[in-house]
Amino acid sequence: MSSDYTYDEQGQFFPFFILTLTGLVTLPLTYNLLRPSKELENTAPRIKSDFKPEHADLIDAQKRKRLRKERRIKRIITVILGYAVMAWMVYLIVVTARTVVKAYDPYDILGVSRSADEKAISRHYKRMSLIYHPDKIRPDPAKNETVEMLNERFVELTKAYKALTDEEVRNNYLQFGHPDGKQSFSIGIALPKFIVMEGNGKYVLMVYGALLGVLLPYIVGKWWYGSQRYTKERVLVASAGNIFREYKDDITEGGIISALSSGEEFNDMLKGARAESGLAKLEKRVLADDNSFLTAKDREALKQLDSSSRRKALALLWAYLGRIDLGDACLDAGKEKKKKNRNLNDLLEHTTN
Repeated sequence: MSSDYTYDEQGQFFPFFILTLTGLVTLPLTYNLLRPSKELENTAPRIKSDFKPEHADLIDAQKRKRLRKERRIKRIITVILGYAVMAWMVYLIVVTARTVVKAYDPYDILGVSRSADEKAISRHYKRMSLIYHPDKIRPDPAKNETVEMLNERFVELTKAYKALTDEEVRNNYLQFGHPDGKQSFSIGIALPKFIVMEGNGKYVLMVYGALLGVLLPYIVGKWWYGSQRYTKERVLVASAGNIFREYKDDITEGGIISALSSGEEFNDMLKGARAESGLAKLEKRVLADDNSFLTAKDREALKQLDSSSRRKALALLWAYLGRIDLGDACLDAGKEKKKKNRNLNDLLEHTTN
């Protein structure tokens, strides 16, 4: 008995393999995209009303911007491509002809009934021998027959006859399904043969190298370092540390807002010139004498901050909480953006708790 490795030259099994792998990625992603959101903002009951708050256009713009991010365009594209590949594989499965492995059947080879006894089988074999013995028949050119083909046919007839009459050969047939005993078998690999053909090996190695040496470490590294940046409440570790350092036993409401402005998210949102842009005008509006909601301590805390990004973040937070009209489209949009920041909302929730 011997074994051999064969590749899917006819493309019978390769589509099943690709369909399975693609489905393992596409179906979970589809569920992730279609499952209803469990966030309070999306599940809380709504009251139908024609009321529109001040700067409703800015609020709606921020909502649309966040929804665009939540659509996860990359995942949608991946799902579409996944279903396209799956549809192609299903098409190949449907149109590809199947190679059916036929079991060895001595009755069919001899052309006798399964109910025939040994004497009937022997008589039939003798008649077949008179017809198909190589000494009794000549190759037919019209059928493209050769002497080797005729010899093989007679050998098969003899083998089938012995499988039904000879005790030892019959035992081999009953035990192993073939009169010659155990047969060689092949292990099929559901990959096209061109992958291992001479000349293609270097390209296959390049693909393996890209997948295992570049893509896999990148995905794992991105997931690992990303998970290390956040706490279990999905708050940036750096922001949580800043909040912890700002916390005091006698902290006031204004102190909480000031501590919130130390969030690391603001450094990403207010990089470079964004921190200084409109800062003077913003502070002038927020620190105006008619804004009675700000205590003297809150005003002093804002003035003493050295970081421009933090000063602007704190001023925008106070502007939002105090419903201050900043008279500037960019500043008003920034005010609403601070309110709509999901991570900062989580940070505020865990801070106040």
